[in-house]
Amino acid sequence: MSDGSSTPNYAEFLSDVVRDAEWYADQALEMSSCHRNAANMYGNVHMLFGLPASVLSSIAGVSAFAKHSTIAGITAFVVSAITGAMSFLNPAEKEKLHFEAANVLDAWATKTYLLVKQGRANLIKPEAFISHREKLMDERSQLLRQSPRIPTWAMSKVLKRFLSPFSASK
Repeated sequence: MSDGSSTPNYAEFLSDVVRDAEWYADQALEMSSCHRNAANMYGNVHMLFGLPASVLSSIAGVSAFAKHSTIAGITAFVVSAITGAMSFLNPAEKEKLHFEAANVLDAWATKTYLLVKQGRANLIKPEAFISHREKLMDERSQLLRQSPRIPTWAMSKVLKRFLSPFSASK
């Protein structure tokens, strides 16, 4: 005799899978925010080093023509140090990479939220939802491999909470 409990509960299963997909979309939005924080910081560093280097190089050039060799020499050394730091840090490139990563993660989260809404409204069958989710998760893995690592100083408290189960194993 069957008591009816052996029939699959597709609604509960779909609800669980939808909740899981929404968690990944929330995480992607938070990671996007952290990438934007990093991009803003690298942009500020670029300005912080770039502007003084430009001004000091102008001063060094004027000092050299005015025959103030000591001032020209000191400012030239300072400019070369700032330029070396800029070359090493490469903040403009890091700003670009983090900004692009933020945009890509935003787009991925939007696609995932659309799938979540379709699942919650029962507009999609569980099999189709799983298929779309697998494609999105493959895309997410690819995006995370290609995106730069989020610096710890750019991480928000929310992302640290998202990642806490993974960091507890350290």
